[in-house]
Amino acid sequence: MAIRAVMLDLFDTVVDLVMEDLPEFEVGGRVLRGTHGSLHEIVSQHSDVDLESFVRLMVETDREFRVPLYEQGREYPTLQRFRQLSERLGIDAPGLPERLTEAHMDAILAQARYLPHHVDVLRTLRERAKIGICSNFSHARTGLRVLERAGLAPHVDAVAISEEVGIRKPRPEIFRAALERLGVEPHETLHVGDRLEADVRGAAEVGITPVWITRRVRDPEQTLRAHEGPKPAHVIADLAELLPLVS
Repeated sequence: MAIRAVMLDLFDTVVDLVMEDLPEFEVGGRVLRGTHGSLHEIVSQHSDVDLESFVRLMVETDREFRVPLYEQGREYPTLQRFRQLSERLGIDAPGLPERLTEAHMDAILAQARYLPHHVDVLRTLRERAKIGICSNFSHARTGLRVLERAGLAPHVDAVAISEEVGIRKPRPEIFRAALERLGVEPHETLHVGDRLEADVRGAAEVGITPVWITRRVRDPEQTLRAHEGPKPAHVIADLAELLPLVS
């Protein structure tokens, strides 16, 4: 079977996202990591809410809105998140949700780690097949910035990011959107990702050949044993291992 397209997850597949390196902040004597501290500094210009209350409101907002959306396989855009947070804080400041979104995404972007050899891998793959990105991410513009900074954008033919599609993997709609944009059929396509549920199950259930990349998976053998869904057709540790699969 000829492979006409390779579809790739974005984070921890073509670009590593090292969230454990986010800035530290302290709440109630506990040292945590996240963007909460810098976001609180922005909100403090409009409200006297303390950091601990701010963090609690962020958690409550996510629980109320993001959790049910994720359970339905729908995306919770970052801008919507900060609009709803501003409402809960009782702040009516034009442009505040946008400022929070930019600050949060700049901090996330700073955690991206680029693997230089991926440029050559995608360049070579694209000589043999179309290249697509199919990613769960709550801010599509930042996802595109990541591809540009990594030097990968010129080697990508189509992008489907859940914030723009509205649907998250493993639901079939986002895979079908990527397939349509690439102009290929499922049986002609590989999908590569690091998540067994989102990437392997999602791709397999659409008829796409799933490839599991384990570079950022802590214990691949145990993770695979615990997975009850479809198994990956191929397991790789590096994107370069795709080259023999696409000829």
